[in-house]
Amino acid sequence: MEKVINSHVLAVRDCLYDAANVEHVLHVLVQREQSAVALTTVACHMLTDEVTLMWTEEGFAPFRHKPDLVIPYRLMTKQQLSCINDALLHVMDLQLTQTCPKTVSGLCVYVSSLSHAAVKAEPSHVIYAVVRELRRTPALAAISHETLCDRVMHVLHTSVVIARRSFRDALHMLRAGEPGAELGAEPGDELEAELQAELEAELQAELDTQ
Repeated sequence: MEKVINSHVLAVRDCLYDAANVEHVLHVLVQREQSAVALTTVACHMLTDEVTLMWTEEGFAPFRHKPDLVIPYRLMTKQQLSCINDALLHVMDLQLTQTCPKTVSGLCVYVSSLSHAAVKAEPSHVIYAVVRELRRTPALAAISHETLCDRVMHVLHTSVVIARRSFRDALHMLRAGEPGAELGAEPGDELEAELQAELEAELQAELDTQ
């Protein structure tokens, strides 16, 4: 049974955080995280919080320790929806679901007590996604990949240890122009404007400390 759960967790991790999808997932979660340091917060959760299996009324919650941060189903790709649907049907057939955390409102399906080794996002993919997200800000578009990667590593290092190899791998992906997933439903102009302002303020605050 443990192997079954582990296989679904790995599949979910790969369909959310692989090189083709991680940028879109980060972008969606940053919009959902209503804080002044949303980008750093989401990136740190990706790096430190194990992938969990939680389905809420509104969307899929990938972080065990932050179940209120979800990826809306309407913003997920067909591949991602198929992946989490397969996992849901399987764990329900095996009667593995449990009561959701109190922080989650509404209907929810949750698999807890996962005994397998913690499954997390690949650090190089997270760094890649963060740099790509920062480049959505016009003022940062001309900054080199190396400079942005180095700054991202510096900021994230305050919360999690990241191997230098992850920096090199992320830089290689950025230089190679790794394509992202098709975004499907895009966020509205209002949310995009809020994200833009948030990222500009956050990065400016970080740069001011240099």
